[in-house]
Amino acid sequence: MRFKENSQTSKEAYIRQAYLAGDVCEFDWGEIKLLIGGKRTSLHLAVFTCAYSNWRYAYVYHRQDTLSFMEAHTRFFRQIGGVHRKMVYDNMRVAIAKRERSR
Repeated sequence: MRFKENSQTSKEAYIRQAYLAGDVCEFDWGEIKLLIGGKRTSLHLAVFTCAYSNWRYAYVYHRQDTLSFMEAHTRFFRQIGGVHRKMVYDNMRVAIAKRERSR
């Protein structure tokens, strides 16, 4: 059996990004499954990642809703003693006040 070597190997490209402290923070939801009282339970993680240091902070919630979203932000900003200049969200429904329809 012969194998032909692929001469068109793909190469990954990276864009180096540099941030200042307090400049950008990313938010996203995650999911965790835990065994609680002998029962497997799915919970939601509100995860904040500081772009400068890659430091992460997470809160656990039963629901991924607007109330949890707002509470997580309030707790996080209180915890760090301020806010970042820019928050980055991954097109989630709870982060968007209202979508306009294109005509």
